[in-house]
Amino acid sequence: MRIVITGAAGRLGSVLSDGLQRPDRDIVRSDLTALPAGRGEAHRVDLTSYEDVTGLVAGADAVVHLAGIPDEAPFGDLMAANIWATRNVFEAARQAKVRHVVYASSAHVVGMYRPGEELGPATPPAPDSMYAVTKLFGENVAHLYAQKHGLAATCLRIGSFRPTPENARQLATWLSPADAVQLFDRCLDNPPQGMRVLYGVSANRRSWWVDDAIDSVGYAAADDAELFAADVDVDEFEFQGGPFAQRGYRGGAG
Repeated sequence: MRIVITGAAGRLGSVLSDGLQRPDRDIVRSDLTALPAGRGEAHRVDLTSYEDVTGLVAGADAVVHLAGIPDEAPFGDLMAANIWATRNVFEAARQAKVRHVVYASSAHVVGMYRPGEELGPATPPAPDSMYAVTKLFGENVAHLYAQKHGLAATCLRIGSFRPTPENARQLATWLSPADAVQLFDRCLDNPPQGMRVLYGVSANRRSWWVDDAIDSVGYAAADDAELFAADVDVDEFEFQGGPFAQRGYRGGAG
């Protein structure tokens, strides 16, 4: 299986580039910045160039689309990195007859719900930022290409991907590196019929997200942020999105 990973130089991409390696897989890494040495092909690609994206995904069986700005930013920057680039990836995948796109969405698409409210994939969106709005755009693009063109699409609403949780909010939203690798690995091995939305989160006992559909891919999270509860600062947050949901937030929380 030939798998293209966009955003391979990022925090999640660098972990998946190594973690998804298997003898039956050919991992192709791509990013806008130069990539460190590693196994498999590496390409420096600007995803806002449709021609460059078509060359990147040619011959691929699956695309793991991680690239984009992962925070609030000026809308022109978000437009290029999160909207144009995502459209290009899905359209190029369709043209190249790629079977499956795994799209890194964000739990910030439901960030305006209150802590403690249990949410599932069918919960109506409540984005907490323009960044989150661009991620909803990506989910809708995935739905369009699945329904209209038959391209299998998995949208993973990633929580807080960190080596360890860093604050009280992340005791609910944390996704550990090991669980992230397992989740993407299971999704690649079990493409959907059509489009699905899943939450990317570890087995945190404080999690707000109820996702029965996750069983369909065989994902069994092993890590629980509660192990780190004594090590994080006690902080208060009004909404699940934390600082992203604050008025005047312009980025920087990560």
